[in-house]
Amino acid sequence: MKISPKITLFFFAILGFTINTNAQSNSASASARAFATIVTPISITNTQDLNFGTLIVQNNQGGNVTLNPEGTLQEAGTVKAFTKAGTEQASAAVFQVAGQAGYSYSVTLPTGELVLQNTNTSAGGNLKINNFKSNLQSGTLGSDGKAMVKIGATLIVENDQKPGKYANETGFQISVNYN
Repeated sequence: MKISPKITLFFFAILGFTINTNAQSNSASASARAFATIVTPISITNTQDLNFGTLIVQNNQGGNVTLNPEGTLQEAGTVKAFTKAGTEQASAAVFQVAGQAGYSYSVTLPTGELVLQNTNTSAGGNLKINNFKSNLQSGTLGSDGKAMVKIGATLIVENDQKPGKYANETGFQISVNYN
């Protein structure tokens, strides 16, 4: 008996569909797209230093001067601001935060004391700054990706504090992080 080529072709076609159907039911596949978002790194730049201004210590007795983040002084004890024209005036430290517009951030302030040394080394003496305060503990960057952070602190003046200009050339650091 002779098998016709058409029947043979038909037989192999059916066999091929059967094998292919079984293979498809044993596996599946799908695809996924991949994405990444790069944001502007957060940064902070000092635009104004912390300055308690020119002070007078009356009767050689100490006290405290608190400079709030808005730049106003609160005096305690016999330490008073000297506001005569031409003298240094008090100003809070100002920092500009920059990063991705609309992102929230937090501010970390120094927790210890900062020592200021009398630049007149023959007179000697130190002042201490502590209790750092900020106008913002956290915030959201504006539509321009920027924000201003203002820092104040408390200056401790000891009894018999020597006259002179006091400074800390290394300064203090604050940090900002995205939330």
